[in-house]
Amino acid sequence: MKSFLAILIVVLAVQSAEIRSSRSNLNIGSVRPYDRLLQRTFIYQPARPNAIQYQDYMFRGNSSVRISGLFVNEVGYTQYGTVSLLAGGIGYSNVTVRIQSAKGYGYYYQLDVWGRSNVLVRSRSTMRRYIIVITLFLIKINLVHLEEEKVMEDSDIISFIRLYARFLQEIRTRRRHSHGRTNSRNISEVIESHDKDISKKNCENTKPVPLTSFAAFAGDKCATGYVKINGLCAEVD
Repeated sequence: MKSFLAILIVVLAVQSAEIRSSRSNLNIGSVRPYDRLLQRTFIYQPARPNAIQYQDYMFRGNSSVRISGLFVNEVGYTQYGTVSLLAGGIGYSNVTVRIQSAKGYGYYYQLDVWGRSNVLVRSRSTMRRYIIVITLFLIKINLVHLEEEKVMEDSDIISFIRLYARFLQEIRTRRRHSHGRTNSRNISEVIESHDKDISKKNCENTKPVPLTSFAAFAGDKCATGYVKINGLCAEVD
């Protein structure tokens, strides 16, 4: 009897260890000082007896977006779900993640996508132009002051004026080359849910699994992109 109880305890311990090992939070990359939260998404799926459910989450930004961090973590209590990276990721402009539940469980995950976007690049380049213009304006004021004080020779003043003109020409050239780039921050969001029961028993009478998913974007400073979520539920014998 004691040996039977010992074997039963060992079996239960192994099963619990397998369940614990199936739990997975996907955290890759890092957040750097100039990175921004491109998207925050919550994916929730209620439990269904004797069923394994999964969803594919895809974020795709424009060509100027580069993902630097991906953090997928469970919200609330542990439900032993698993997370796997299917495509894209760090250094790409897109990422696809699959979230799968344990048998008979649901899941509730928070997904954060961090990276850099063209909005940040434009803002930094604009700041550089402002700094150059202010610097040249101060140089011009100093030149006028030095000319009044007769500190500089005429040839030196002419050299500074030519240098000032070259700076202005460079600014105009860069502005002309950057013409056509928009500051649009429009976001198009596409969330698709395809709930399908592929069980052989009561196929016509079984209702699809309810799907509740929503995306909370990080204000108007996030990159242009969209989210696509596909869901599937399958009965397990």
